[in-house]
Amino acid sequence: MEEKRLEEKLQTLSYNQYTITDTFEFTDKVCKSQINNGDVLVLYDVYSLLTNVSLDETIQILANKAFTYNWLNETHQLNLRRMDLVNLLKASTKDQLFQFSGQLPEQVDGVAMGSPLGPLLANVFMRSIEETLEREGKMPSLYKDMLMTH
Repeated sequence: MEEKRLEEKLQTLSYNQYTITDTFEFTDKVCKSQINNGDVLVLYDVYSLLTNVSLDETIQILANKAFTYNWLNETHQLNLRRMDLVNLLKASTKDQLFQFSGQLPEQVDGVAMGSPLGPLLANVFMRSIEETLEREGKMPSLYKDMLMTH
């Protein structure tokens, strides 16, 4: 249950100007956009992102965002250090066991299916890629990313 409370506090950090929450919002954005002859619509589905996201990298990205201008503490009246958040996220996601066919294999990387933190971390990872593409001037003229939810 602590994972869910942590996810709720950090959820805002998984949004950016490219984030949409449903197909109705996507349809609205496309209808209001100027689309020229010769423009191409491309749909990407990031396959198995949830279970393949690099946890260490994504936890660092999330911690950096949470402690930019001490956002996490200021917003939620907390008194955490950046390393406290990193440790909480690692304890909640790394070295987790799950049951499969009567066995208890260890999750090597990525987030276990069903974890409340899974969609949050996958979305944060995607936002990081988008921010890099934008910084490098490589974003398409119309780009939207559907927020991953439970």
